[in-house]
Amino acid sequence: MTASLLLPLAGAAQAPTPHSRSGSSSFPVTLIVRPTFRILESRAVPGGHEYRVWTNLKNARLNGRDYRFDRVGETTLVVPGGPIESPVKPGF
Repeated sequence: MTASLLLPLAGAAQAPTPHSRSGSSSFPVTLIVRPTFRILESRAVPGGHEYRVWTNLKNARLNGRDYRFDRVGETTLVVPGGPIESPVKPGF
């Protein structure tokens, strides 16, 4: 009799009890993603500078000109004139 008390009951943890209820719950999750604009590579091209950038912004203003981005991630753009002079700010 002592040996049978030390053994776990087969299937007791998996089998639902006759009056058990299932339940679910949820909780809100909020992530704050900071605006990011990183210049990965820069090179001079005729008429301006070509930049390979990574951004999660939808748009940015560079040297007084607005640029829109279709997606988050890496992209290449050409900025006419000299190097980027003004800080990057969300436009529109």
